[in-house]
Amino acid sequence: QFDFHLYDVDFCRSAREAGLSLGTWPIKLTHQSKGAFGSPHWAQKCQLYFNKWESGSSQQIALQHAMLEVMQMAERHEAAGELEQAALLYQEVLNIQPDNAEANYHLGIVEFNLNGVHTALPHLEKAVQCKPEDEQYWVTYIDALMQSADVATVLEALELGQKFGLTTETAQIIAADFLEKIESQKVESPKVEFKEQPVAINPLCSNEVITQCLTEMLSTNLNEIYLNEHHAQLKSTISPHLDLSAFETTINALSNAHQQNEILALIYKSISAIKLQKEFVGTKVFTPYFDQVLENIDLDITDIISRDRKLANVVIASEIYNYGGHTKVIQEILESIENPILIITDVYDRFAKNRLFEQVSSSFIKCPVLILPNEAYLDKAKRLAAFINSCAKNVFVLSHHEDAVAIAACQKTLDTQYYFVHHADHNPALGSTVAHFNHVDLFESIAKLCAQDLNKPVIFLPTSSNDLGAKEFVYPIQQFSTVTAGSPGKFSMTGEVSLSRIIIESLKVCGGKHYHFGELSVEQIQTIQNDLKQAAIDSKLFVYLGNVPSLWQSLLALDAHVYLGSAPTPGYKSSLEASGAAYPLLTYVPIDKPRYLHVGVEAQAGQTWASIDALISGLKAIMDNHERLSQESRLFYLSNCSSDSFKQKTVALCDD
Repeated sequence: QFDFHLYDVDFCRSAREAGLSLGTWPIKLTHQSKGAFGSPHWAQKCQLYFNKWESGSSQQIALQHAMLEVMQMAERHEAAGELEQAALLYQEVLNIQPDNAEANYHLGIVEFNLNGVHTALPHLEKAVQCKPEDEQYWVTYIDALMQSADVATVLEALELGQKFGLTTETAQIIAADFLEKIESQKVESPKVEFKEQPVAINPLCSNEVITQCLTEMLSTNLNEIYLNEHHAQLKSTISPHLDLSAFETTINALSNAHQQNEILALIYKSISAIKLQKEFVGTKVFTPYFDQVLENIDLDITDIISRDRKLANVVIASEIYNYGGHTKVIQEILESIENPILIITDVYDRFAKNRLFEQVSSSFIKCPVLILPNEAYLDKAKRLAAFINSCAKNVFVLSHHEDAVAIAACQKTLDTQYYFVHHADHNPALGSTVAHFNHVDLFESIAKLCAQDLNKPVIFLPTSSNDLGAKEFVYPIQQFSTVTAGSPGKFSMTGEVSLSRIIIESLKVCGGKHYHFGELSVEQIQTIQNDLKQAAIDSKLFVYLGNVPSLWQSLLALDAHVYLGSAPTPGYKSSLEASGAAYPLLTYVPIDKPRYLHVGVEAQAGQTWASIDALISGLKAIMDNHERLSQESRLFYLSNCSSDSFKQKTVALCDD
């Protein structure tokens, strides 16, 4: 929570408080700040520091008691319907503690009832900024946006919320409710409004048009899925190609009017809206019509530079993080190639604005990183295309699902070799069917599927992770401990295969502890602890470890023995690293699995389960045969996922 010099001071005080002695050690300068002493951001961090270290003083204790009394008075006025008085008291708290999340939240609700949504929004936004792990704050904030903002803003808030305290299940409910509300508004709106003057078809500013297209598209594709279920056919037999013909009329009109930016915006917003559609996960993953539209957008790049005059190997990403398999693949590519350059499209307009690069800069010291400025989608695409033309010999595309900018910028007229690295492989995503892209898959089983479904040659680039060695288990093992890893989107928090249920059954069978890596919200952690108590299990046996720089390194240091893959959505990279660390794998693979789900590492290595009974049986089998299964897991990594093979293949692609 600290930066600037406050980070160092906080570290020193924390260490001394823990009884540690501080020495000195050489450090390498990675970057230098421009200096921010006295700025609003510095003042905010300084206040956080004082809140932490000076809160025990008598003055601070008295102030906290006073603030608590004012908050309680405000809440009583609010409950009694005396909103003006409540607003004044909440504001008094914020005058002293501007980052008080609860006061901002309540003032936002009061202001909504007094003065409307636009007055309330700044306070509700501040609440989620100050306490992003609170799901209710996100729900209220997004609900306010739904009443005042355009489609793109709401969808971006849904996307951002899921990286913090908003669960995937809640996000899906909100998204469905949003589309339903817009549809009902469309029905109720008086038609005379559109007869007064001609209105150009423009999805960028028309919720009505995009909702009409989405509704028709969803109906077409969901009917196909439901018909398949009606005939009791396997999910794996459903075509993975989304039928997007509902958008043709609108996109043709925009194309005829030369509104290319609006085309990019429409495609971006549409994929944002449907990528969370639970029926599409692993089932409808390709977007052929949108890909065709994007590859035919002309960005007017002239004076094409020959590939043999260019040296750079460029990786394009929408965003990068300090955790997760997506960023690790990008790092591995950049470390394998000569003259690497990483370009962040920042299509969500938050990477630069929220200073997210500072969190990951140390991982990209040897590689130039460029971030596209905040501008229109078309201008971003033109800027990126011009850069590709000027210096890119090869381009590796690892964009997020809806990043229309990245796909459009990779013009077929440019003399460059494109490699589309298919990593967003179980949700609808742009790019896989672009004709001039070389399609690259990281798992052999997915590569075979894609070759069949795309009807084109597919390059298999065996995914890897730097070999940090195998964990040395000490036998006999008296008590077995289990591990899970992944973000909230990888797990269900309710139902038969909820994370709580997996943890409870693991603790019952194995007798040790259960560790979880990956960020969970405060509410999700509390849910797990409550479920453990209801099952008469000591909640301290569940150990939450959050995000870590290296899962592999953490697994080596951990006193655990079995790795459980995420459910219901797999995390291929995590399973690979657990295999490399010689952990026996036990992963969830449903009997009727979608075509593009559960076809990575877990399809080839370790044990699988499809029900709680099978989970219990699998755990017992691993406990009985742990040493053999540990050796087999490590052997799978060495045979299929070595970093040397990955580097050799990547270099060969660049030299092609």
